[in-house]
Amino acid sequence: MGQMRVRSAPRMMHLVWGLVFVLAACGVRPTLTPYAGDVARIQQVLVATTRAPGDGTLKPYGGKRSDDIDFARYGISIPPDRKPGEIRLPRRDPDPSREFLTAERERFGDEADFVAALNASVADLPRGERQVTVFVHGFNVSYPAAVLRAAQMAHDFEVPGPMVLFSWPSAGRLTHYVYDRDSTLVARDRFIEVLRMIARSDADSIVVLAHSMGAFLTMESLRTLEAVEDHQVIDRLAGVVLAEPDIDVDVFKMQVRRVDLDHTPIAIIGSQKDYALRLSQFVAGQHPRVGENESIEEMRRLGVLVIDVTGAQDQSVTGHTAFATNPQLLELFSSGQLAQRIIHGNVGEDILVGGLQAAGNVALAIAYLPYQLTN
Repeated sequence: MGQMRVRSAPRMMHLVWGLVFVLAACGVRPTLTPYAGDVARIQQVLVATTRAPGDGTLKPYGGKRSDDIDFARYGISIPPDRKPGEIRLPRRDPDPSREFLTAERERFGDEADFVAALNASVADLPRGERQVTVFVHGFNVSYPAAVLRAAQMAHDFEVPGPMVLFSWPSAGRLTHYVYDRDSTLVARDRFIEVLRMIARSDADSIVVLAHSMGAFLTMESLRTLEAVEDHQVIDRLAGVVLAEPDIDVDVFKMQVRRVDLDHTPIAIIGSQKDYALRLSQFVAGQHPRVGENESIEEMRRLGVLVIDVTGAQDQSVTGHTAFATNPQLLELFSSGQLAQRIIHGNVGEDILVGGLQAAGNVALAIAYLPYQLTN
């Protein structure tokens, strides 16, 4: 029997790319399918987008860039027959008991209408608890997919206040990585404008949750806000969570040094089984990405909290969405269990949270507290 030859790294990466392409082609493309019947639960999502208008009701915005910001509101029907983290899409006749459907939609004319809707959404919350969560999606995400993911996370994380989606013009194609990266820079100033709108609203605080390439957009915007000393926004920022951030480690170190981490804490959620970031690393000349959690000690020395979710099973092929799709992680986050342990933890402490997986009891998440509270 002949000896097996080990493929070279470039050939293996091409093989992985091919696998991702095949699996992506087999999936159902998300659409915002309208439904006028009775539904069990509606999750509201406010949207600010710099995408150019799309080709109809199912896909109101595409992947092309716009100089303007459009505003909208969606009421997404959350089916009761599902596991946390799961998004089911309609294939034939819409079924609200099993599938995500669009029960409500409204397009706002301008910033004033958007802020009025935001104020209405926090009006019933007590002063001091009017928190707005802003979600920034990542690479290769269509507009419908971004809206549905925002609704799913708002529901499964049990977000107490309104969820605002900032949807930048991702092409929604695996082959358009550089286009998407450039789009984040094109959208940066508009994202800052949206944060300023929220800061002028009746909201008390803002938490930004950014995924993948959206984390790069978020950190670039945060760095700009710090550079111009925009305290109207900075003073409202309660925290920034970067989930599986697709950011070069050296770039991130440059970005985070401009941030007052005493005032605006930053947390990284990453995994050493994130194959999407390995591909990104390959494209970047094998330089590590922050979300791969290969530089945990460096991040801790900078004053950043790192949460490693390598032990959590991911619902996706790429291992790039565990934070939003793993039911146990969602329970851990939504219950506040991990947050409370972090709050009461000591500087430099490692906090392990166990979970029952197929392989037995493993560390579902490990929170590595920073070695210092300032950078």
